[in-house]
Amino acid sequence: SLLHRIARFFIVHCLHPAGKKLVHIKMEKLANEMNDSRLNVSRALNHMQSQGLIELKRGRIAIPMLEKLVTEWG
Repeated sequence: SLLHRIARFFIVHCLHPAGKKLVHIKMEKLANEMNDSRLNVSRALNHMQSQGLIELKRGRIAIPMLEKLVTEWG
């Protein structure tokens, strides 16, 4: 699913799969990387935010604890 692909993207692009991470990426670029529409990526990211797994900011995605994302969607 798209949620799994987004989680895998974050996991693969981090050297250490734990702790706080800050990813500088725009939603349009992430949508291109996921080969999906920006709207679908936005919905998936908002779902992850509602679960407390990520925090969306303008041009950035903050991940308070990457290990929680790994156990939930990795």
